[in-house]
Amino acid sequence: MRSDKLPRPNGLFQGLVIDVFFNIAQVPISSLRQRPGSVGNPGLAAFKAAKEIYAEEKLAGSDQKDVIDCSKATAVGAHVDSSYALAKQGIIPVAAAPEKRLALNWILLQAGKMAYTTGDLHSPWVGGGVSAFYFRCVSMAVLDFVFKTVPNEPSSPFEDALFHLPRRHANELALAAAILPVSSSNLLAPVSNQVFASDASQERGAFCSCEAPSDVRIVAVRGLQRCQIVSAALAQKIFSRALWYRGGGLGSLVVRVSRCLG
Repeated sequence: MRSDKLPRPNGLFQGLVIDVFFNIAQVPISSLRQRPGSVGNPGLAAFKAAKEIYAEEKLAGSDQKDVIDCSKATAVGAHVDSSYALAKQGIIPVAAAPEKRLALNWILLQAGKMAYTTGDLHSPWVGGGVSAFYFRCVSMAVLDFVFKTVPNEPSSPFEDALFHLPRRHANELALAAAILPVSSSNLLAPVSNQVFASDASQERGAFCSCEAPSDVRIVAVRGLQRCQIVSAALAQKIFSRALWYRGGGLGSLVVRVSRCLG
């Protein structure tokens, strides 16, 4: 996986963040009942290959921190729970680490009780909530006024200043705290058969949709989560790449989306 490329459909996703290597493999749900290491897990093979490369290059690591062939773990901030009990019900949640969500739950509730706040406290609290909500973006709908509590000024004289925390702002902190523990997305959730597009207008915004094949929708969703379409040309780039992975021509899909976006 690369931050500047659309991820191709694959049964094994690998990444490297600074010096942390991770991989997440897709395996049959039935194999989750097996003991770790007892099935042909491609992720386990990739992990062993990475360890050999680290050893060849004499890169010292912390073996005691290794997470090997687990169905529940946190990889670069994303906690994935693919335990058999959940997976057999069609649920594999991905979210911020549970300890982070529960800590933010307590912190935001306590912060909301206060009549005043400071810049060097308020910004990390809100920023932490936003980062956790990225795993369930619709949750961010509860946040609005909290972004205006502290003036948005660079390297500020406001860090140690006191700012009034109106009850409307505090209510948003309380709502965020209530949602955080369950703010996750289900990796097994089906993708809608419609692809939607909208403009960025604050007033009288328009939206449209068209149908797309399932494999195209999945690749497009993965790409569109990292950018906002602002032009028909960008829409063509995203969807043509998705269709290229699929092995088909552009067809009428890009034409319909392009017309929709104008």
